[in-house]
Amino acid sequence: NNYNTYLGNNIDYSTFILSNNVFLNGPYENNTFGGNVVGNTFNDDMNSNIVGPYCQYNIITNDFDGNSIGSYFQYNIIDCDMDSNQIGNYFQHNMLGDADGQDFDFNRIGSYFTNNFLTFNNNDFQNTNFKFPNFSRIEKASNKA
Repeated sequence: NNYNTYLGNNIDYSTFILSNNVFLNGPYENNTFGGNVVGNTFNDDMNSNIVGPYCQYNIITNDFDGNSIGSYFQYNIIDCDMDSNQIGNYFQHNMLGDADGQDFDFNRIGSYFTNNFLTFNNNDFQNTNFKFPNFSRIEKASNKA
């Protein structure tokens, strides 16, 4: 179990990059990841964490809930239950969804939710709040057989 750990630099994002780590078989809860969280794999029970800006090129596979994430959340592959997160501006170029239901609910996202690809069953994208402007280019594919 991993709790209350601080990784990164929340002041100068160019000096620390948290990259190429695999977080499996958690839980990973109440941790702080500074900026530049790049190229990681997050698997099980990533809950109630603080993630700085530039969280990008990550693979998130299960239980990514209740986190506070800075701006520039982009180029991530999210195949999971991702609920009740607060995400800053620039949620862009992400691939989200799977076929098990309840995948992207109760999230709060800032401006610029653009160019994302969503693959959800019915009712998997509900009660999510977006701050405008630029809520655009959502491509949605159906997983119905």
